[in-house]
Amino acid sequence: MAWMRQAHPLLYTLCLLNHSCIVVDGLAPSMLTLKQIPSMLTLKQIPKTICQSESKGKRTLCLSNAAGRYYRGMNGGMQLLCSTGAFSRFPDITDYQSILRYGPELEAGGVDGLEVMYFPDWTTDIELVAAELGASGLRFPVVHAEKGIGPALISEQAEEWERGWQWLEAGCRLGQALASSMLVFHLWGYPEFDEKLERNLAVLGDCVSMAAQYGLELSLETVPCTSADPLRNVRRAIEQDDRCLVTLDTEFLALHAQVEAALGANWLWQEHRVRHIHIKDYDGMLYAADNSRRYLHPGEGSIDFTHFFAALKERGFDGYISLESPVVGMDGTRDIAKLQRSLERLRQYIL
Repeated sequence: MAWMRQAHPLLYTLCLLNHSCIVVDGLAPSMLTLKQIPSMLTLKQIPKTICQSESKGKRTLCLSNAAGRYYRGMNGGMQLLCSTGAFSRFPDITDYQSILRYGPELEAGGVDGLEVMYFPDWTTDIELVAAELGASGLRFPVVHAEKGIGPALISEQAEEWERGWQWLEAGCRLGQALASSMLVFHLWGYPEFDEKLERNLAVLGDCVSMAAQYGLELSLETVPCTSADPLRNVRRAIEQDDRCLVTLDTEFLALHAQVEAALGANWLWQEHRVRHIHIKDYDGMLYAADNSRRYLHPGEGSIDFTHFFAALKERGFDGYISLESPVVGMDGTRDIAKLQRSLERLRQYIL
């Protein structure tokens, strides 16, 4: 690899084995040059099967997915996650062993990590769950807290209130053990949604502080509302405690006709506030005729994701893109091939 020791900056391309590429200009502000590669990417991290080619001043390195992810992290840009909720289902398919089964396959396919969907029945065994997931070698940048915490924390039932704090602490402990950086949080939710938002806001500071004690940043998701709308509520939450981050959910924003409003809201993008986005499509209906929940994959609904990702790039968004659309059938089978196709679709939007 003597050619890597050349001192002059060149334009080169880092190609992951799944055929997605990152182009880096050696003259860009980051000033990454071929000379810097050995110091940033150790020989252990460079596969023995590395290939190179040179044409018209451009050099190409073909790296493993792991090495490619390393460079994507070094150079910024959106990172693609898959929510473990995509192959889980509450309340009957919530085993963490499914993460150990499908996670390696998804990472081998090119995702940058997994967003762990926390389930209530993990609470008493959280140390075991954390230990086994941590030993897997998988990357978990984000943990999604139990969705019922917000409603539980404003409950007048002492047992439910206590359970809410137990869920939150368990999720934080899981995030800390997995070296996660973010905890996605539903401040309000079923059954009263945002009808008692003042009470939800009153406990927000304590929730943010608990997450911070475990090294996590709390990110409020734009979940459905019945009294106001997601963006208005999130703005009130930020005004209440400006330590909050924001997780946009494309399906829920579309439900409230706020996708464009979110992309155009300058206040939302200030101070690197939006660092995480859930991706699901939407066609006007959350529920089927039999009242079962419907989830659509990108391209199955009416959201213009080509425009959406172009707008994200204009905003300089460099956070997590997390696919949430499930692939669990009525009989409990998982269509992992469909999940991979949707992830590849998002990967193309990100490039």
